[in-house]
Amino acid sequence: MQSAIIDGEVVVVTERGQTDFSALESYVSSKGIDRSAHNLVFYAFDLLYLSPLDLRGVPLLVRKEALHELLPDRPSAILFSEHLFEEGGTIYRQACEMEMEGIVSKRKDAPYRSGRSSVWTKVTCRQRETFVIAGLAFKRGKFDGVYLGRRVGGKLIYAGKVENGVSKEQIDRVTLQAQKLRSRSQPIEADRVFPKAEWLRPVLLGDVEYRSKTPGGLLRHPSYKGLRQDLD
Repeated sequence: MQSAIIDGEVVVVTERGQTDFSALESYVSSKGIDRSAHNLVFYAFDLLYLSPLDLRGVPLLVRKEALHELLPDRPSAILFSEHLFEEGGTIYRQACEMEMEGIVSKRKDAPYRSGRSSVWTKVTCRQRETFVIAGLAFKRGKFDGVYLGRRVGGKLIYAGKVENGVSKEQIDRVTLQAQKLRSRSQPIEADRVFPKAEWLRPVLLGDVEYRSKTPGGLLRHPSYKGLRQDLD
């Protein structure tokens, strides 16, 4: 029997054909729970060893050709990760427009090296958007983030909580503005509770950068950039 060592990544694929890291985290943490609803796929992108040959010293394209021949042609949970030869900047822009996580670029003539290396690089996509500041989070009296909302069909839908990127100056500015906007009612619609929230009338707008969105519309890896006082 032939043996092989394959480099790849397990992902959860959505109905739109995109990967969903939060769904993968949910799968990993769902011990004892039915996992059949998750569409798990292993994307194979490199071949290190194919008995009796160690392929780590041969060029990437040679390894990938051998990997492609090794994998079955029929539908399978193991898929070959195709490579693209177009200009990197163009592929990156297209990936970001499709709300993908980013791209990985590799030298086609390079040998295999584990860990971080100069022969490959990963560039993540960052989106930027304006959201309604629906409330502020406080934990033991200390600022703990900003609750965001997105207007959809006349409703304000919960878009996530941003904690990163908020400087002390920005915290002072937004909390000062919030003093005259406090509200007893929750302005956003969400399927969760917010024990740390101090709600605001949905007037303030925040500029937020993020990597991508979950299928439910929540922001992944958001970073706060400041108030948008130039917009109504």
